[in-house]
Order: sequence, then C-alpha cells, then structure tokens
Amino acid sequence: TPFNNGGAYFAQTDSNQYYNAFNAHINKSVSHGLTLDATYTWSKAMDQISNGDSANANANQTDPAHNVTELGPSDYDVRHRVTALAVWDVPGRKSGNSLLKSATTGWQVNGIYTYHTGFPFTPVTFKLHGIPTLENAAIIGPVRPLGFTGKMNQTCSNDAFIAGSEVSAADFNTTPPTGSNGTPPGIGRNSFRGPCYQDMDMSFAKQQSFEAMGHTVSLRFQANMFNIFNILTLTPFSNGNGNPAALIESSSFGKAQSANAGRIIEFVGRLVF
Repeated sequence: TPFNNGGAYFAQTDSNQYYNAFNAHINKSVSHGLTLDATYTWSKAMDQISNGDSANANANQTDPAHNVTELGPSDYDVRHRVTALAVWDVPGRKSGNSLLKSATTGWQVNGIYTYHTGFPFTPVTFKLHGIPTLENAAIIGPVRPLGFTGKMNQTCSNDAFIAGSEVSAADFNTTPPTGSNGTPPGIGRNSFRGPCYQDMDMSFAKQQSFEAMGHTVSLRFQANMFNIFNILTLTPFSNGNGNPAALIESSSFGKAQSANAGRIIEFVGRLVF
C-alpha cells in the first residue's frame, strides 16, 4: 500500500534578500535634568520570500515557477520609522524643609513615541485560471491578479482601512485571455501597504532612599502606561494563505481585521536593601 505523506517540502537556495537604510540620530541634554533623544530611519528591505524557513502558508510564493518575479518589498519592510524619547529627572527641592525635599526629589518621568509607515501586503486571488474560491484549502496556493487599473493612495487614515476604501477589489483583473495558460501576474509582490503604526508609552516613578538598621534602603514606586493616549492602531495585513484582508474575493478585502491593545497601566514597587 502506498504511503501517503500528504506533501513534500524542498528548501531552495535561489532566493535573495537586500537591505539598505539611512539613520539620523539626535541626542540633547537640556536643563533641569531633561534629556531628549530621537532617531529617524529610512530603509528598504527587498526579498523574494520573507518566511521561507518552513512549509506553511506564510512561505507560499505567488509565482514559484518564476522566482525572479517574486522580488519585492519584504513582509517586514518599513520605509519610514521615527522613535523619540524623553527622560526627565525632576530636580526637586535641594534645601529647606526636609519633608518638602523628600516629597519633591527622586521623581522621574519617561516617555517614548514610536511611528512607522505600514507593512506591505500582496493582493491575491483563488479564481485565476478557473481555480475555485476555496479560502481554507491548504493544497491550493493563492496567486497574484493579472492587473490593477485603480489607484491606492498611501495614507495613515484608520478610517480608510476600517471601511476598506483604500483599495477596491473591483480594480483587479483576474480573467486571463482566451486560450492562455500560465499567464504571469500583472502586479508585483507586496506592492500595497497596510495601516501605519503609532504609539506613546510613558512611566512615572518615585524613588526614596533612607537609612534603616545600618543600611541604605531604596524604595521605588513606578507606574507604566502603555499606549497612554489610547491611540487606535490597526494590525497589519498578513500574507498568510486565505487572509481575508488580502483576498480580493473576500468582502473583507482591504479592511483591517483587528487592532492592537488599548491603554494598559501597570504599577510596580521595588524595595532594595
């Protein structure tokens, strides 16, 4: 009886990756214990497959017979990224009433802001060349459409990605010419961009040192606030097999499927002696 192993996976070595970047960094110590730091990165990551280390849907190429046509932005390519942070060691009162000095010294405020443009994704179809729509079938891989006649305005508007108005499925061509077989894709891999990302985290801390039993004891209280302004940040459009945000036959095409966590606050206490 023949042994059915389901499928075979063969790693290939003919895929290439490229990365180039420009970084600008500014650091400034201002007065009264305030330090500012900011980094801007422009980068471009290109490859022919981004997750090709296992035989799963994320590693599926959309035209594996012609690997050269797979060259495009990496799944994790980010063109513009900004990170800005501030650290403020509050000076407090250095003289005068001891209670007032204790209450106003040892404070620290930290903040970090992160922004980057959206990750790329590849619109795919299951209907090209008569392939039926079967979104959950692992044995049928999605392919890129034959062409795109519309326009995608690159934006960071959450409203556009919630409504799916950034790109229209009707602007893609999935009908090959009569009698054709194996028509190559008409759009590039990862030629579209998903939602942008931005986040603001802050922490507030108070540390107090005192003498006890012949030792210096430090007591620190800290409040960490992640996404302190509760900014709505939509999750990227993945390139997994059957992802509705990238499948042009899906009613959810071009629409964000979820969002990152909202505001999170944690309190920390630490005693060092």
